[in-house]
Amino acid sequence: MPPSSRNEDHDAFAAALSGSLVVPGDPDFEATARVFNQAFQHRPRLVVRCSTTDDVVAAVRHARAAGLPVTVRSGGHAHGGASVGEGAAVIDLRGLDTIEVDREAMTATLGGGVVSGALIRQLAAEGLATVTGFDPRVGVSGLLLGGGYGLLSRRHGLACDQLLEAQVVLADGSVVVASPTQEPDLFWALRGAGANVGVVTKLVLRVHELPSVYGGTFAYHAGRAADLLPRYRAFLETLGDDTTVYVGLETAPNTFPSLTFMAFHLGPPDEGEAVLHPLTTWGRSLGGGFSEVDVVALHHDTENETFPEGFSHSWRSHFLSALDDAAIATLSAAVSDSVQRSSWTVLEHMGGAIGRVDPASTAFAHRGVQLGWVSALKWQGAPDPDALAWQEWLFEQMRPRALGSYVNYVSPKHGPEAVVAAYTSNLGRLQQLKARYDPDWVFTGNVTVPRPSQPPR
Repeated sequence: MPPSSRNEDHDAFAAALSGSLVVPGDPDFEATARVFNQAFQHRPRLVVRCSTTDDVVAAVRHARAAGLPVTVRSGGHAHGGASVGEGAAVIDLRGLDTIEVDREAMTATLGGGVVSGALIRQLAAEGLATVTGFDPRVGVSGLLLGGGYGLLSRRHGLACDQLLEAQVVLADGSVVVASPTQEPDLFWALRGAGANVGVVTKLVLRVHELPSVYGGTFAYHAGRAADLLPRYRAFLETLGDDTTVYVGLETAPNTFPSLTFMAFHLGPPDEGEAVLHPLTTWGRSLGGGFSEVDVVALHHDTENETFPEGFSHSWRSHFLSALDDAAIATLSAAVSDSVQRSSWTVLEHMGGAIGRVDPASTAFAHRGVQLGWVSALKWQGAPDPDALAWQEWLFEQMRPRALGSYVNYVSPKHGPEAVVAAYTSNLGRLQQLKARYDPDWVFTGNVTVPRPSQPPR
């Protein structure tokens, strides 16, 4: 183990924290600084494990005095490795994990380090729910600040649409509250590009009555994608906002490639069965079925299933204007070759309440999107250049109907065009607000909004 890099400044700073400071050479540094996506072997200069908002204020000021960029970790699940920056001061919020539910006001107040699984469990115990992603390991604030969508989004909108108020530590170390009436410009930026303007230490979210959920998965051989995807496209046209149907195309060594419908209906079982039944009638299947769903179990079962700890990943995504015939032909070709690779391609069903919000009213601009397309690879050890080249080929083939990209899937390594694709029509306003709230560009995690005089990077 290398010697600790602690010095007198570190010791004085650490002594003032309620949480703790971890630096290279400390016994727990490697575990603390570990990046979820092992494709990114970032080495931060220090990690501040915060327990209070005052700790976050101290961490921001210490980083600035040391001339360090700042990245923020809420759950630590950033696909692009952005929550642990190379040479950065990492503000680790996972100690800010309190949840308070006010059923009368239908709100939940939570710390900036609460993960989705903890929030889902506590709300469900009180017969409530809010919009989260499907993976329980994901930090609520990290997901929300990039938009965030999941099981309830077609009924209730994005995760960021549930935000009522946020406590934010700005780049100068000041603490403000952002809401529709306090710091409204900051509140606008938090809902879709919040990683650029401050550290959110507390959130107040709108919650909803926990609905009955009926759903599950139903799989076919992916070699039938050219037949099944047009049926899926037509089926989506028949659905109301209470039904969400994803498609997963999966390949893995030594097994059949599969096309799986992941379908859920918010409502009573008999209603859900009637709505989802057609998905089971499209010929010979690989199995599956639909039934009443326990929301807590649904989200817990996704943990470590598709993307376990200790793997490297590569993600590419587009929001799509349409699932046209050319896109279907591309996806069919992508899963019909004979190469054995671990790949996961998903069509994410959007629309509904997501689209009933003016694109200019939040930093998340992609309101008219009906489908998201995502390609993900995973591996251990050295990456497979052929697999990565295949993924880039697929990304380029899907580009003609792309409307932009989901910021939570984008990595800084994707280059300048990724910034434009993530923020599109709202980029200009975001540049102005970044210059106001973070004039020295201290917060550099995720997809960083460029200075107005510079190209995206």
